Amino acid sequence: MLTRGAYACILNSHNVYGIFLYMKDTKSKTNSFISLVGLLLLLVGIYMGVRTGTNLVFFKKYPTSGVMPTLTLFGGGMPYSQREEDCAMYPQTYFKPDGQARTATTDEKLAEERSRKSCISGIEQNRETAKVNDISSSLLFVFLGVGVLVGKRFF
Repeated sequence: MLTRGAYACILNSHNVYGIFLYMKDTKSKTNSFISLVGLLLLLVGIYMGVRTGTNLVFFKKYPTSGVMPTLTLFGGGMPYSQREEDCAMYPQTYFKPDGQARTATTDEKLAEERSRKSCISGIEQNRETAKVNDISSSLLFVFLGVGVLVGKRFF
């Protein structure tokens, strides 16, 4: 005996097909799917929280790339994260009007130093942004997972 089911008509250009869809216990299938989604969200949140805590405790400087890898459609590889060593510019060579090399003036040395400091402050800002994003993302996933697992009882 059929306990639950639904009748659907699929309209085609020539015929009308009647299809009887029989689903035995739709509520338990929906609950198990919602439980799976909630559990996955919770596990991702815990994973991100553990990695964020590890980065905060064991590293002197927080990584600029963050804990969640960037997911691309075609698998573009690992993202490059900047370091302070990248700001050590190549030595700048200055030339006289006749083509001979010359030493840098004080203004040119100051401009190089300002450029290096700007690069380092940008990297430090990226580190702070990554730290805040990692903490807030891990808390978001934990609360979403717990919310879905608790909220499934009301559906």
